[in-house]
Amino acid sequence: MKKTLIAILGLCAIALNAADTASSKDLSEKMHALAVETAGRHEAREVMIAVMDSETGDVISLIDHTDPASGIDRKRAGFSPLQYTFEPGSVMKTIVYALLIDKGRVHPYDVMNAHQGTYEISGKMITDKHKFDYISAENAIVHSSNVVMAQMAQRLEGDEFHNGLKAFGFTQPSSISIKKEHTGVIPSSTHLSTETYKAVVSYGYGFRVNLMQLMRAYSAFNNDGKMIRPKIPLRAYDNYTIERSDVLFEKSVPVINRSAAELVKAALIKCVETGTGNLAMTPGLEIGGKTGTACIAENGRFVEKYHSSFVGFANDPEHRYMIGVLIVEPKIDYYASISAVPLFKKVVDAMVDEKLLTSQATLDGFTRDRRVELQQ
Repeated sequence: MKKTLIAILGLCAIALNAADTASSKDLSEKMHALAVETAGRHEAREVMIAVMDSETGDVISLIDHTDPASGIDRKRAGFSPLQYTFEPGSVMKTIVYALLIDKGRVHPYDVMNAHQGTYEISGKMITDKHKFDYISAENAIVHSSNVVMAQMAQRLEGDEFHNGLKAFGFTQPSSISIKKEHTGVIPSSTHLSTETYKAVVSYGYGFRVNLMQLMRAYSAFNNDGKMIRPKIPLRAYDNYTIERSDVLFEKSVPVINRSAAELVKAALIKCVETGTGNLAMTPGLEIGGKTGTACIAENGRFVEKYHSSFVGFANDPEHRYMIGVLIVEPKIDYYASISAVPLFKKVVDAMVDEKLLTSQATLDGFTRDRRVELQQ
């Protein structure tokens, strides 16, 4: 089946590549309905959904729904998956963990002191929602420990940290086929040489990214350590005027070694099996991902507004997809584990319905056995 991008921009649906649009249109209509339903359920300002083929980078569904009552001028706001930057919170733990694994500074089974969920670094108090005495490095991802991530991040030098984030594509355009992408910002090597910056960046604060940058970065964990650039076959000059872009896309880019990517992937699968992403479990599919719940800062101070996200993958024996969801300012149930994760699961279910994924009973138990094999 030829994959066709359907971009839902606000309340306006646009289909490209008229040939064989029926199933792709059905998929994105379902995605749009999910975004609308999620925005209503959580009283959110905006909901974004992205689905990308892990091997080719083809973006097969890209949704940006804004609550009409929000008063946002869609044309001035831009296309949010590429132009809305935010502090991502705990979805960035995976990136930092990957750098540590790749450089040999951490092993998944390293035992870390979680300090019962409270730890001070350079006068900054760091806390966890889930309190542990000791947990493995891998379980810092699974149970999303700020305390352990802040300690492990100290093992990176400032230039290693900064260059590692850039290698994962942050501060760079995620898609060369879209004009005016907002590429965010990361701290300098000098800042990342300090204990405080290492700590806060390790759990997703102190810098800004967009959703498609996260999709590109996470593709390395579903692609043997190689990132793939999202292929979005349009240029967005505003939310309602589009133009086809004939662009030669780059090949996948190695960012970490294959064995490191497999270990990170195993942690993301475990996050779904037993951790904060548990509601994304889908029997017969290989599912992995990481939650992010980030408090929003306004005028230099944190306020009671949040970003809730889940970025991960859904695979069957023949297909591998990246999926990212972002809920902006949910007022009800803002924790990602009970907002973004259920949305991710509904996206997976819609893909199964549209036969983009096929549940295989033979996959049951595979991911668990494979993780043990990798870590021996």
